[in-house]
Amino acid sequence: MSEQAFPTGAVPGRRPVLWPFFVGTFFVAAGGGMIFPLLADLQEAHGLPTWGLGVISALFFAGAVVGQLVLAPLADRGHTRQLLLIGAVLSVITMVMFAFSTELWQFSLARLLSGLAAGSYLPATRATLVRAAPERAGHLLGRYTATETGGFVFGPVIGTALYQLWGLSAPFLVVALAIAGVTVMLARVVVPVASTPAAVEVGAVASTGIFSSLELLRIRGVVVAVLLELAVFLPVGIYDSLWARYLQDRGATTIFVGVSLTLYGIPYVLWAPKGGALADRLGPVRSATIGMIIVVPATALYGLLAAPLVITGVALIEAIGNATAVPGAQTAMARSCPPERLAAGQGLSGSISLLAAGAAAGIAAPVYEAAGPEVLMGSAALLMALLVVAARLLDRRGGVPAVPGPVPTEMTLPVVPEPT
Repeated sequence: MSEQAFPTGAVPGRRPVLWPFFVGTFFVAAGGGMIFPLLADLQEAHGLPTWGLGVISALFFAGAVVGQLVLAPLADRGHTRQLLLIGAVLSVITMVMFAFSTELWQFSLARLLSGLAAGSYLPATRATLVRAAPERAGHLLGRYTATETGGFVFGPVIGTALYQLWGLSAPFLVVALAIAGVTVMLARVVVPVASTPAAVEVGAVASTGIFSSLELLRIRGVVVAVLLELAVFLPVGIYDSLWARYLQDRGATTIFVGVSLTLYGIPYVLWAPKGGALADRLGPVRSATIGMIIVVPATALYGLLAAPLVITGVALIEAIGNATAVPGAQTAMARSCPPERLAAGQGLSGSISLLAAGAAAGIAAPVYEAAGPEVLMGSAALLMALLVVAARLLDRRGGVPAVPGPVPTEMTLPVVPEPT
């Protein structure tokens, strides 16, 4: 089927068929997540240098940023299906490469392609969901972030189990088969597209150029959404680089660290759709602010706690705050972008998230070592609070609208004449 100017699988009186996009997101995220616990085993099996593990991880982030800034805007120019298929096919190739590679350059190339796959697939999917049901954008983006987080959190569990059962290649081949099945489904569903080539009526934001996503920063609401994204994902980088070290310094075992990450994902996955629905009812800036009211003090509190069980309890509460703030920030971007620039906006949102997390990860370790967790977590909480305040001050209208304006042309169902 070709891309069409109405919702995926739309039939009058029925909701659009969106489950293939969620299934694809889960397995793409799971494929990325399960690599982390298996890297050490891959290193031992193939004699990879320790410094090479850093290269492998860094190339994923580089590929994802490039994909979201350069490739994602193509979904606004009638190439949504192609981007979805490219992302899915690259994910399959990546999994197969990890299953059969033996050299550092092969694993590095696989991880780079994995980043490009995520950068192509994820923004295009978010834009598709918003176009399919703009009045439920927050709820759908909440379900989406729950699905993505669920795949990333439970991917390591799936990968470790398959590794124990059938060997080191098994996790990658099984996920490759799953994504291949999703690719077949994506080739058949109807995908909503922008009704016109990307162009903005007010503000004359041009859509040409490789980094056309960056041009959206001329829109006030987009800047508000970016500030919220920075605030939401700043601690993610800190936890990515230091969560294991932080808990082990307080007496936690390696198993406890892994269990704490899985436990964090449970309330996040369960609450994120409700957190997204809050963005539809209250407005995304307000809902993101409510989430950050939970996240900011929890982040500061980490620097003062010493018992791993208590820290994990605070993390479960923080997960609910994040599950409210993340879809709120993503919905703020969706509401602020012109309808025909949704994928570019989501690509910008995703790249900002990665850059914020990456910068925080690079700074956190030396600050933690030099000044301790009290200074690190307290400073992070203060910076996050300042970013949220800046977003609220810049958002002069009191919040990006909870309900979007008129439904874009591409979302209008064809009129069926009455039978005579």
